[in-house]
Order: sequence, then structure tokens, then C-alpha cells
Amino acid sequence: MSKNKKKTKKRKNHEAAPETKAFTPAEIAAEAAEAAAKAAETAEYALAELHGKYMEICNVVREAKINAMKAAKNAVSAANPGMTILDAAFLVLHHRFTGLDAKQMIQAITERGFWKNPMGLPAWDTLHAGIIREIRECGETARFAHGEKKGTFVANPELYGDD
Repeated sequence: MSKNKKKTKKRKNHEAAPETKAFTPAEIAAEAAEAAAKAAETAEYALAELHGKYMEICNVVREAKINAMKAAKNAVSAANPGMTILDAAFLVLHHRFTGLDAKQMIQAITERGFWKNPMGLPAWDTLHAGIIREIRECGETARFAHGEKKGTFVANPELYGDD
């Protein structure tokens, strides 16, 4: 034997690759449909769960807003016990001979400190609707009457004109 004998590596016997089964297009479509149905069911469940959590959050936010408005309203009521926006508007109109519209009344009410909106926003549309409602419901015994110009109101002269 020669000194330069090459070392031969033992070759590993490679196992033959497993034979792959050929799928028909119908089988592939059936598997895809089954996978899609499972994915849709999972997505539907997740969506329902998220919707439930969203509704819970909406309810919590709604309750927080309601509680904040009630607290603000109670704070204003404590500062002016028994004074509503209509009472304040009547105080402003009682000794005036000219009619005021709702925006002018709100300005006069807030300047005199008779009433303050709990939410800090102008409430002229609420005041206007309240006065109209009182005139419609109480008729001749209402504290307010329509002024000469459209959209203006005065204290009812039949009831409070002699003061």
C-alpha cells in the first residue's frame, strides 16, 4: 500500500424522497373551501367579540357623559337654587318695554349672573324653544308673550304689566 492513499469518505445512503401525492383540482378547491370556512368562522367570532367590547366601551363613555352633565347641572342648581333659564329670562324681561330675542336674553342673563349653562355653551335655542313651549301650553297665563318683531319675546303684559 502506498503512503499517499486517499482517504475515502463513506457516503451516506440518502433515503429516497417520499413520493408526493398528486392532488386533483377538486381536492385542492375542497381544502381551500374548508380552510376559508374555518377562517371565516374564526373572524366572525373575533368580530362579535370586538363588537361586544366596543358596545361596553360606548356604554361606559355614555354613562360618564351623563354623570358629568348631571354633576354640572347640580353644581349650577346649587349656585342658583330654583333658578331655571326660563326664570332668569323672565327676570330680564319683566321690567323691559321692548322685546328681546333669545340671544339677547342669554347675553343679559349671563351678564347679570342669573343663570349659567352647565356645559358652558350658548343655550339660546333651548331658551327660545322653552319660551315657545310655555306660551303654547299655558296660553294666556304664560309668563311670556310674543314681541312686536318676529322672534322676540316680552313679559306677558296682561299678567305683569302693572308693576
